[in-house]
Amino acid sequence: MKRSKVAISCALLFLFGCEPSNDQEFIKAHYKVYKQHDDFNLFLSHYSKNASLVDVVTGDSIYGHEDLKHFFQWNDSFEFGEEGALDLYSLESNKGYVHAHGQFLPFSWKGENYPAMEFYTTFQIEKGKIIYQRDSIVYPEVLLNPNDS
Repeated sequence: MKRSKVAISCALLFLFGCEPSNDQEFIKAHYKVYKQHDDFNLFLSHYSKNASLVDVVTGDSIYGHEDLKHFFQWNDSFEFGEEGALDLYSLESNKGYVHAHGQFLPFSWKGENYPAMEFYTTFQIEKGKIIYQRDSIVYPEVLLNPNDS
């Protein structure tokens, strides 16, 4: 009887992923690189060559490394405070997916200042690479409608 309870407990842990996964650690490291915002090649190496990214707020769909380079637009025109680029509040994983919740911290881009923005992101990971990313970011109005300002 005792063995069957242990077997059932192990099966439930496996099915529902109650403990932090390697995928969670991978995404935590991914966000650390983003927060430091100084090694774009390392950041991009976390993505599969054919990775896709969907921004549900803007409707952007991005496919592959070249499009990801243009989408993320890492360059010298970004400036962050001492705290870095983001705060990560939580990570949860389940069967190859990692769900992240956090906040991009206030920043300056091309001489304009922007407020903090909350985000919810889902990553699908396969063989140690991000193959799919779904972003939902609470953008300030000026970034959603830049021609209205």
